[in-house]
Amino acid sequence: MQRYKIFFKLPKSIALKKCFIPEEKAKGKCYGTFSGFLFGYASFFSYLCMLNMGCDMKRVVKIVIVLCCLLPVLTACEWYNRYRMGDAIVVVGKHTLYASDIESVTSKAKNAVDSAAMAEAFIAQWAQNIVMYEEAQSVLSDDPQIEDLVEDYRRSLYVHKYENMLVEAMDTYVSEDSIRAYYESNMGRFVLRETIVKGILLITPANVPHTEDVREWLSHPNEENYEKIEKYAYQYARGYDLFIDEWLPSSMVLSRIPLAYNEMNKNIKHQTIFYQTDSLWNYWLCVTDYQLEGTQMPLEYVYDEIEHTLLQKRRAEFLQVKENQMMQEAIHAGKIVRKDTQE
Repeated sequence: MQRYKIFFKLPKSIALKKCFIPEEKAKGKCYGTFSGFLFGYASFFSYLCMLNMGCDMKRVVKIVIVLCCLLPVLTACEWYNRYRMGDAIVVVGKHTLYASDIESVTSKAKNAVDSAAMAEAFIAQWAQNIVMYEEAQSVLSDDPQIEDLVEDYRRSLYVHKYENMLVEAMDTYVSEDSIRAYYESNMGRFVLRETIVKGILLITPANVPHTEDVREWLSHPNEENYEKIEKYAYQYARGYDLFIDEWLPSSMVLSRIPLAYNEMNKNIKHQTIFYQTDSLWNYWLCVTDYQLEGTQMPLEYVYDEIEHTLLQKRRAEFLQVKENQMMQEAIHAGKIVRKDTQE
């Protein structure tokens, strides 16, 4: 089992408890002290010579030149260590976690306490992962299968990134006529597995006033009543959704109200308003349009899906053409040689 040296240097912005100064930073401070000493030493010799106290001028000049050469190097070492360790939080072996690495995690915190807790959890998980990784690497370092898998993954990453770069030049416009043609040619694929609806969903506390007005507004859906419902919802509602222009699966809508799917399907042809209540809440569902389970999906319901399908098909064809071109170029350039067919 390997022994790991883990250092914590937590910035004030994270406000964590433990703080250990890494060895590298201590070295940086030593370099700074030593470089200051050398500079003072050179200044002192120069001062003695200015007083004409018998110093060997050639010797002093040599010392000053050497010190002037050493000083920038030592100063650079100090600057480098301060730069490298400036926002370091945790060091595990040769791996370092910086404050900038956890900013995306702590930025979502609501307060300093949450920020500290999130940072501690992230740091602990990061350190644990690194320790486990290094231990596994030390045990499995000679496993050829690992290297083969790493190489395969590396190759896949390169290819995937290059393919994404290639398709940036591809035309991504899909016409409405193309989408409609695909829809009409594949009608059998677009059959509803559940009822879909358009309408209004409203959830209010059980003791709110003007419930009869709400029923009246929902019974006569129009722009004027939509505005009244929205104002009422803003004042009283616990939940409100106006989806008169968007198809939603009934399962999504019914998950918010105590109405059974079978009951809705049974009554939806002759009932537009479904009202449920309990000791706490009133639940209103006004259905302005519907398509029953087993019927044809409306084009607008699957429009985006068809567009995505056509784009994926075009992407595959585009990449296939590019791959064929690259293969032909490689063959003509002599990069691909079949040894098994050579005499």
